[in-house]
Amino acid sequence: MLLTFVFHFSCTQATENSDSINIEETLDEQTPQTSERDEDASHDMNVGAPIVMRNRDKVEIYNIAVDENSRVDKSVTSKSYKEGTGIEVFARGKLQFEVPLRMDYPIQDWKYEGVDTIAAISDIEGHYNALVAWLKSNEIITEDFKWSFGNNHLVFNGDMVDRGDEVFQSLWLIYKLEAEAEAAGGKVHYVFGNHEQLNVQGIYDRANLQYVNPRYFNEADVLGLDYSNWLSKETELGRWIRTKNAIVQIDEKLFVHGGISPRLVYSHLTKKEVNDINRSTLLIPSKEYNMHQTLIASEDGPLWYRGLADEDITQAQVQEILDQYKCKQIIIGHTMVSNDNIEPLYNGSVIPIDLAVRQNFRKGIVKGIMITASGVFEVDNKRVYKMIDRAEL
Repeated sequence: MLLTFVFHFSCTQATENSDSINIEETLDEQTPQTSERDEDASHDMNVGAPIVMRNRDKVEIYNIAVDENSRVDKSVTSKSYKEGTGIEVFARGKLQFEVPLRMDYPIQDWKYEGVDTIAAISDIEGHYNALVAWLKSNEIITEDFKWSFGNNHLVFNGDMVDRGDEVFQSLWLIYKLEAEAEAAGGKVHYVFGNHEQLNVQGIYDRANLQYVNPRYFNEADVLGLDYSNWLSKETELGRWIRTKNAIVQIDEKLFVHGGISPRLVYSHLTKKEVNDINRSTLLIPSKEYNMHQTLIASEDGPLWYRGLADEDITQAQVQEILDQYKCKQIIIGHTMVSNDNIEPLYNGSVIPIDLAVRQNFRKGIVKGIMITASGVFEVDNKRVYKMIDRAEL
């Protein structure tokens, strides 16, 4: 019997069958909480990622809430399931939005043409408040979290997970916007990053609290579900995220999380082959990888390569990459820029867009890019535009 888990955020009171423990909250504060948020929060405030197990026409919803005494409870409810069944998503005790579930997730194309405007942001790493601030201020979503970007495209350029304490709120928002954009004639692209790879494969270091926010280990203990399973192929988000591409091309812009290495170019793998091979690496242990799978999952692969951001290769090698992949510009994340500003590299051929989101948002700033017919603009959560690459006339 196949059981599917769906992460569901909610406030709840303890039930008679609840499992309870006391833990110390270890929230990674992103921004001071407003009085409005505090007033709206219920007595039991959600801090976790409860799970919905799907079995045929039923779902079992596992909720976690913590009260003012840091007492954490697990309760289970059940309801019927069908296409469009809604999952409520909470953040810090306040309802954010409801997500209609989908039955399946077709693999998206990797190439698109004739797109008017492209917005892109990278390496949010579970800092949901920062993500929402940027999306709302740039009118990509409405105040009630609905898609408002029309037939334009939005790219999440990898590493939306780890480090922050609202990872699954971020994932559910992307999941929701993907369907809404499609209905409006637009598109959401979630480019697979190295931290998506680590989470899907259940690789983390609990002892040293590396990458993963400690709150999730606390919640995993309460739920009785090891964190390594939270994006497994038995989960709703895990199934969905496994369909994502490692490379997406929109017109002459190539989006990839880490970068394209000379070694990848010399392999002569096509963009479609790179995407297919990356998905295949998620299905088997690394010791069973063939030559191409080993390359894609390595530090020279598209998820991990830092040579473009670190300017380790020559302009001639970059041009060879552009020629091989039939593009004029590569947009990358993964490696943080050094001065908190987005600046093109290699005469405008490479644009790195990974900024220190946590540190910058504490200063009130979140940055991404907007690509229009006029060029590429750095744009922040106050709608301040700065041209960083003018389009060729």
